[in-house]
Amino acid sequence: MTNNQASEPINPVYLKKRELVAYYLLCSSENTWNIGDAVDLLISRLCLSRKVAYNILRRLRRLGLLRKQFDLVYKCVPFHVYIKRIVEDYVYTRSKRDCS
Repeated sequence: MTNNQASEPINPVYLKKRELVAYYLLCSSENTWNIGDAVDLLISRLCLSRKVAYNILRRLRRLGLLRKQFDLVYKCVPFHVYIKRIVEDYVYTRSKRDCS
């Protein structure tokens, strides 16, 4: 992994239910995988179409949750890192509100 990929931020965007489940499955099955294997996993486990599986992977990559290792090989950012980022953002937002 190059240095610019390691420093890419994880956007604290809430995932939709289907995307969250897909991300959890990808993180729990393997750490590094081929894009075709990931699509096959999502199709078999979540009964998705190929197009929907690709779209989910594309969104996860845009959000910084999937990091490209080599051509067509991706690494999943650990699930707890994403959850930690969501909690930090939530606590920060709540602390900025007026609690009157």
